[in-house]
Amino acid sequence: MTGHYHGYGEIIKEYKTLKPKKEMCYGCYCNDYNYGLGGAKECWSFKNAKVVDKEAYRDIYSTKRVKIKKTLSCYHGVNK
Repeated sequence: MTGHYHGYGEIIKEYKTLKPKKEMCYGCYCNDYNYGLGGAKECWSFKNAKVVDKEAYRDIYSTKRVKIKKTLSCYHGVNK
């Protein structure tokens, strides 16, 4: 499943052996900071992000959560 989702949700699984990759930031509007927006070296959330499965909302108006696999734990990390 691809697309943009509202990041707030519930982490249902953490992948302790997988490391975050910047490709996993695709779809996050904070991803621009990985490419120097405002002089940044990378997104401030990337350093502490974990690879997780989440249940998140399609947008702020949705009441139904969707399962997103192997995304980042940051608030906006919802690329899958």
